[in-house]
Formats: sequence, C-alpha cells, structure tokens
Amino acid sequence: MLVSELSRLERSTGRIIESLDVPEKREIRFIAVKEDIRIDGRQDIRSKVMTILFALFAEVERDLVSGHTREGPAKAKASGKRPGRSRGFPGKSGPDGREAEIRGYLDSGVSKASIARICRCSPHTPDRFIRTRMGEDDQ
Repeated sequence: MLVSELSRLERSTGRIIESLDVPEKREIRFIAVKEDIRIDGRQDIRSKVMTILFALFAEVERDLVSGHTREGPAKAKASGKRPGRSRGFPGKSGPDGREAEIRGYLDSGVSKASIARICRCSPHTPDRFIRTRMGEDDQ
C-alpha cells in the first residue's frame, strides 16, 4: 500500500492506526512517502510511534485549518462585510468610448446581442454597460 502522506489515508489518528493494522496482519508492505514511513509486514516500536505522531500532527493541522476557515467569514460578517468577491470599480470593457455609437445602434433597433458582436465582447456586456455606464434602466 502506497500513500503520498499519512493524512491522506484517513481523517483521524484512531482511524489511521486501525487502517495500518490491516497491512500488518496481512503482511502487506506500507509506505507513506512524505513522512518516509515504511512498514514491511510488521511494525516495530519506532514505526508505531512515528506513525502515531505524524497522524496526530496531521489531525491537529486539519483542525487548525478548519477553524481558520470558519473564522474568516464570521469575522467578515461581524465587521459588516458581504461574503464573496468584491465588485470594485468597473474596469475597461469592449464598449468603452463608444457610447454614441451604441446609442445609435439602440435607436436603430439593433439587438444587444448584435451590439456585443460588433463591440467584440460578451453577450451580457452591452446590457450591463447600458445599465451602469449609460444610465438607462429601461433598455
């Protein structure tokens, strides 16, 4: 049995120890590459201690990461921030500087999909551009 690291075998120290009993009973070779643990059908005291320590370190690290992952959104919410990517300022888009041209197309009845092709931008860009930059909500 070959694993990249001991923490990939199971999620808790107890489960890792249980899982390593199987190769020992069946005399199967076990190798954890990252920790350089090799069990050749039987475990000596050194490999047992190393296995338990590495498994414990992996479990503690996983718990810390999990805790930090939960703290981040809670902290942001407490400070009044909305979750997710910030919107920021509108960047440059295909229709920038072509407001008069776009106005002419709209007045002529050209569809927003066609305007997108003309401006070489996403099909949704003209609609968003018209709402945010040209100040029209009813187009």
